[in-house]
Amino acid sequence: MREKQIGVIGLGVQGQRILSKLEKIAESGSGFKISCLYDLFPEKCKAKGNVRVTSDFRELVDNTDIVFIATPTKYHFEAAEYALSRGKDVFVEKPACEELPDFGMLLKRMHENNAKLYVSDPFIHMNEYTVVKKHARESNPKRLCFEWVKYGTFNERIIPALVYHDMYIMMDMFGFDPHKMHDMQDIKIKEVSDKVQNQFVNIFRFAFGYKDVDVECFYNRTVEEKSEHKKIITMEDSEGCILEWKKDSHVKIGGVNQAYEKNDALFDIVHNFLHTSDFYENNMMALRCLYLCYNLQMEKEAWKSRMGRDPSEDSSESILPIIKR
Repeated sequence: MREKQIGVIGLGVQGQRILSKLEKIAESGSGFKISCLYDLFPEKCKAKGNVRVTSDFRELVDNTDIVFIATPTKYHFEAAEYALSRGKDVFVEKPACEELPDFGMLLKRMHENNAKLYVSDPFIHMNEYTVVKKHARESNPKRLCFEWVKYGTFNERIIPALVYHDMYIMMDMFGFDPHKMHDMQDIKIKEVSDKVQNQFVNIFRFAFGYKDVDVECFYNRTVEEKSEHKKIITMEDSEGCILEWKKDSHVKIGGVNQAYEKNDALFDIVHNFLHTSDFYENNMMALRCLYLCYNLQMEKEAWKSRMGRDPSEDSSESILPIIKR
């Protein structure tokens, strides 16, 4: 049987991670071969075995069966649309594109050409997250708080770069109404930093309601000191019991560490993509999440307009009282 040819577009940090997972799969003799790589900086295109490096992503698509896209978000749509139009299966980093109508076009191309599309969602496939989700489904939570402190990803808008992840987690945790595109209520923007040299906001704080749960979010990607726990999720149920998830560290419920076996979520979703044909739920979740982020972006811009002043002067008083260290 002919091996299926795989190409990877974008060999930055995440692209290299994906490539390493693909190399493990290819080495297992499972019928897949990494045959072509593309990046704006060809020196990044290094892989095991006889792998072709091209200076044109279209050439990569035309000579492979399966395409993995890990470029900056603004380049996702062009590469994904070209690949799906030619019937190639596509795995793309989140979000699949910057504009909502563009994702509709990707779904159209997928159906027209009997291809498959998967938008990366590794967080919800982590074993530690399954503990969090189980508790959320069983405990009638009243408040959910996301906090993400880091340094970097300055070349992306903060909503698609960071907020998207948590909105996706939230929808997976509590579900979503397939008949509604937008389930957020009473969005309250609390803090938006000035745009700096990269022309993007780097600190963002907001709150809203979702399915009778009060959700609060805080993002800061300007903290240069290395933080042991960059991503934290806390949840409080109706009995006052608090769950705390510090990614890659622990899950505590009522102060008690919960047992779970660590897994390689990125490997799992890459392997699943190669061996599964139906990603309807993934596609619909990605569509809803993109729409939700679009609405949040509009609210953020409207808030800045209403303030009529430097938004960084807004009160920085925390709206995350259950996140205290």
